[in-house]
Amino acid sequence: MPRPPRLKSELDATSPITATPPAQLIGEPSPAKPARPIPPSHMDSRTMKSVAVVGKRTTNKGRVGPYLTEQQADRLRACYVQGWLQDHRGTFSDMLEQFLFEGAQKIEREKNAGQPWPPITAGAIKSLSQMNIEAGRRANDD
Repeated sequence: MPRPPRLKSELDATSPITATPPAQLIGEPSPAKPARPIPPSHMDSRTMKSVAVVGKRTTNKGRVGPYLTEQQADRLRACYVQGWLQDHRGTFSDMLEQFLFEGAQKIEREKNAGQPWPPITAGAIKSLSQMNIEAGRRANDD
């Protein structure tokens, strides 16, 4: 019994490297995708997180950032534009960094004789909910 003739694909002449979408091969118009916003150069386009460029390699900076309400964030931006820029030069991040370290130094003066504590690596701090769950487990074990 002879073999049936081989079927021909519409994708036969395409390459995976320079492939044409199948919708265009068939003649259907492809839907237009909305343009993705271009992040600033210090942001990762996939995660929208701050990154640092080390040589040709991009690494996450170990970002520390608080969760703020919209009103809190608006207040901080107003503080930056209306107050901090009158006496300082620098970015919004510079202002936040200064505020955070002034607060950290105040706590170190009050609780640790002005000396910094040993560093704690990213991911080592547990949230209050995690600590409450562990405390509950310990109480149940007793």
